Amino acid sequence: MSLESKIEELTRVMSELNATMKALQHPVEQPAVEQPVVEQPKPTAEDLKQLCLTLVRKNPALKSKIKAILDSVGASKAPDVKAEDMLSVIKQIKALEV
Repeated sequence: MSLESKIEELTRVMSELNATMKALQHPVEQPAVEQPVVEQPKPTAEDLKQLCLTLVRKNPALKSKIKAILDSVGASKAPDVKAEDMLSVIKQIKALEV
């Protein structure tokens, strides 16, 4: 193999290497693959009741705070909480845990 052909081969390889490096620096964006939406099960009155019981057993002083949260949505006990208020009430009660 002559010196000229070796230089040509090295030049070709370097060009390919440069192209590969540029591609790695600026990757082609792949189309986004949509992830299936997994719907979370909606919390129930039973879930709320169990949460309240667990918290009050750990800290009886929370009973009045939990009662105030239930009162704020017009409920006297867990089954009285409307479905549309359930998630908000649970979040508020979970916040008492901290």
